[in-house]
Amino acid sequence: MNVDWREVRLVAAAGAVGGFLSWVYAEVLGTPIGLGGAWSFLAALCLGTGAGILGVYLVAKTDMQAAVHGLVFAMACGFSWKPVLEATGALVDARIEEQREEEVDRETDTAQQASQKLAGGARDESALEDSVAATRSALRVSVKSVDSLEERSRQLQEIVVNITQAKGFSVEERIRSLHAIGDTAASAGDQGLAFLSIQAITQLSATEDGDQAVRDQAATAVEGIGGRGALLMPALDVNSKLIGSSLREGAAIPKEMTIPVETLTRFRGGAF
Repeated sequence: MNVDWREVRLVAAAGAVGGFLSWVYAEVLGTPIGLGGAWSFLAALCLGTGAGILGVYLVAKTDMQAAVHGLVFAMACGFSWKPVLEATGALVDARIEEQREEEVDRETDTAQQASQKLAGGARDESALEDSVAATRSALRVSVKSVDSLEERSRQLQEIVVNITQAKGFSVEERIRSLHAIGDTAASAGDQGLAFLSIQAITQLSATEDGDQAVRDQAATAVEGIGGRGALLMPALDVNSKLIGSSLREGAAIPKEMTIPVETLTRFRGGAF
């Protein structure tokens, strides 16, 4: 990228002129920048210069082929430096959020595609590892967009179900994978995915009737997920302890704490 530094210097100078005018205007109105004296003058010049450059090249992306228009706009940005700098901050925040959502989309797509390979019944260790690792990466990225959160939740729920149904792996291996996902979901405050992980682990433990080792593993996983989210989701912690206790004792899980197995196994990319 070729930078016309002469043009940049002219834009900066125009912004400084705008900053100077804003200082004069404030002095005339008797509302100077809070620093007072020469410092107010210098601050106005610096703020105007920065606002001119940011306003022209970042906020408005002005076409500088119309040089006079561009320089006048830079001067206007320097004069109104406060809203320009605030707009710059908002623009940067929006860009960071956009990059976060792109990162979440990439990680979630990777996890979903890997988990779909498990549905065929063949043992694919790399697919299971990729599903878990990419799911945890997607959960660790904080996003604000409601649409992005809903789409991520839908895809990650499908991944949990795909891992639950991965017949090429033992129950112990699937519980271990779901435990890792549930832990990360609980830490990230995703109560829905954490609860779904607990339900999936509970359902898997029921497929090994009488195997105390599997029930103990499932109980440890369930209690671990609940404990991980204890600060953010106290109710999840309480329920997980009750479920864990029932698993260890071989007792029935209270109905209000379970999702019917047919609902779990038929789930495909939607909300419960």
